[in-house]
Amino acid sequence: GVSLALLLITGLVVTAHARPWSISAQAPDRPGLRSLVEAAMWAFASDLMAQCQAVVAPSHFTAAQVDAHGGPGAVVISNGVDLRRFHPDPDSPDERQEVVERYGLDPGRPIILHVGRVDREKNVDDVVRAAAIAMASTDAQLLVVGDGNRLQDMEELARELGISRQSRFIGFVEPSGDLPALYRAGAVFAIASELESEGIVVLEAAACGVPIVAVQATSMPELVEDTGCGYLTPPGDVHAMADRIVQVLRDPAAQRALGQAGVSMARAHSLDLTLERHEALYQSLLE
Repeated sequence: GVSLALLLITGLVVTAHARPWSISAQAPDRPGLRSLVEAAMWAFASDLMAQCQAVVAPSHFTAAQVDAHGGPGAVVISNGVDLRRFHPDPDSPDERQEVVERYGLDPGRPIILHVGRVDREKNVDDVVRAAAIAMASTDAQLLVVGDGNRLQDMEELARELGISRQSRFIGFVEPSGDLPALYRAGAVFAIASELESEGIVVLEAAACGVPIVAVQATSMPELVEDTGCGYLTPPGDVHAMADRIVQVLRDPAAQRALGQAGVSMARAHSLDLTLERHEALYQSLLE
């Protein structure tokens, strides 16, 4: 779960992004297997970190996890978000109309948006279930962007919940293509993952001015709760997530305020700042 970032004359710097327990979550669900994989990964990571001069973590949560397993005091540097690409201002006056029509969405309905891998550990089924509950009392639609092993399962779940006509699962979309416009088309961004070392998609959504509804887990409190750009709900509580989604959809003033808070938060995670902080760290080690 720890990847080599840079070899310096003075020693090693590693970046900690995928923690061992996020990797073990992908192991088969057999008694004791995941804990065994996690323990083995932490043992490897601890041995590697002992040979390093610095460890970089993308969030305070991840830094605390690293430090608890023998890290040399992780330096927190965000993964960063490209604010030249992800920003709240449409690239053209007709951007939303064009992008929703391109992907078969209803231009008149607010969009409950999810972006990310559609795999088991991402809990996309919780987002679909919460959206179904929210759509029972609001005239909204669901858009899931991303590919993964459970994409067809999520499409089937939408059919079972009776929301397939108001749902679109469009697979992977290039960040250099329509992805920023799809973010900006969203009324609320929902994510139920409990394994985010930082949450790149949350940074991208916030940078585009979209209110966030996430779960109270891992790095989400420092991104969402501490910055006022959205709401957190208990993990696995799809009714609580649906309530927050409805709250955002029914309050345009709150949408704007949460969105503006997200844009401000994202500025502190700009890609330019990330590069500057890495360069400063490397220079300090060389000196």
